[in-house]
Amino acid sequence: MNKTFAAFILATTLAALPLVSVAAADTSTNAVPTIPASKSLAKPAARKSHGKPVSISGKVVAVNPILKTVILEKGKKQTVYQVTAETRFYAGEKPEIMSAVTVGDAVEGRALALGDAKYDLTALYLPAKPKEAAPAKAVEKKADAKTPSPSKSTNSVPASPAKPTKP
Repeated sequence: MNKTFAAFILATTLAALPLVSVAAADTSTNAVPTIPASKSLAKPAARKSHGKPVSISGKVVAVNPILKTVILEKGKKQTVYQVTAETRFYAGEKPEIMSAVTVGDAVEGRALALGDAKYDLTALYLPAKPKEAAPAKAVEKKADAKTPSPSKSTNSVPASPAKPTKP
C-alpha cells in the first residue's frame, strides 16, 4: 500500500508540472489582463448637482414624514421643500429632528433652489422651546440638625404625678 500511495503522489505531481509551466509560458491574447488599482471598474459616486442657496421663512402649513417634505406658506404662496439626509433642524441652538416641526410654527432656514420650483431643505430653524419651570422643591428638614429637647434636671419634682394617690 505504501508503494501505491507513493506512485499516486508522483503521478499527480508530474501531471501538474507541465500544466503549470504551460500556464506560466502562455502569452496568448486569451489571458485575462490585470487592471491597475488606479483604473478600477468601480464607478465614482454620483454627485448631486448643487443649487443656488436661498434664505427661506414662513409658516408651516404641512409636514409629511413619509414623503419627507415640509410645506411653508409666505403670504398666499405655498412652497414645498424636500428634506434630505443633509437637512438639519434646530430649536433655538439645540438640534432637533423632523418630528419636532409642527403645523403653525413660524420658521426660518436655508434651502438649495434646484430649478423648476424644486427646493432641497438645508436647515430649518424652529422657534425655541420655552424652558419648563423647575418643580418646586419641598422644604426638607435636615436630618443632621437636632431639635433641642427640654433639659432634664435630676433635682426637679415632676409637675404632675404619674398615678393619682388615694388618701
